[in-house]
Amino acid sequence: MESVKEMCFFEEDAVNYDVCLQSIKQIIRKILKCFICGEECRPKFVQTTEGELVCGYCIRIHGPSLGCELSCMYKHQGCHFKGKGATLEEHQKVCEYVSTLCIIKPCPWRGRQSELFDHFQTDHSKLIKIYGPNDKEICITFGKGGTVYAHMIKTFGKVFGVFLMKCPGMFHYVATNLEPFDATKYLWIIHFEFENGEKRTIHLDATQSYNQNALFARSLHILPLNDLPLDMMDQDYRINIMKKPLAQ
Repeated sequence: MESVKEMCFFEEDAVNYDVCLQSIKQIIRKILKCFICGEECRPKFVQTTEGELVCGYCIRIHGPSLGCELSCMYKHQGCHFKGKGATLEEHQKVCEYVSTLCIIKPCPWRGRQSELFDHFQTDHSKLIKIYGPNDKEICITFGKGGTVYAHMIKTFGKVFGVFLMKCPGMFHYVATNLEPFDATKYLWIIHFEFENGEKRTIHLDATQSYNQNALFARSLHILPLNDLPLDMMDQDYRINIMKKPLAQ
């Protein structure tokens, strides 16, 4: 049976524990305080290179105007880039450490976006078409009628993808690349070749694109081809999309 003295020690330890716990909580709250708004940071928050924390709300509201240097949001995936404001935003749109899934189902592969083409070369090599020493294109076709084409082209040392869907009288496609598209150096060209031999070549205007915050989709274009006969719109077709360097 415990003595009264021993019971008193236990009660004293419990009081000390509660006091210690409250002190620790106060210290943690102080450490996790956002240096902009002063509120307690909750995930997702970032830490500046100077060691100060910025809460997710302030990053969304004040991000571009922050004068502090921040780490890339894909830091835990291995990216070591650090930057300020718009520079950091542009980097994060094209960061090679963005995680992505293989678009061939049910392939379980998941990895960095920059490794996707190498994954295709290793596991889906039959889908790769070689057009020249510097151009490789991955073309995936899912059936006829409402066909969805997925292209990934590695050319000039860059990787970019094109996802195209055919609708009545219109082609929708999403063009993606792993770095900002420089319209002064490159030109998008799309070639349509139909079963009856009809061919169309369209030079795309990069200035008509708009950026999205999706991880993979960088720009969206809608191409109306209303002058094509309706029977041609129902034909199967092949497309080749090129990123051509402009003559300097």
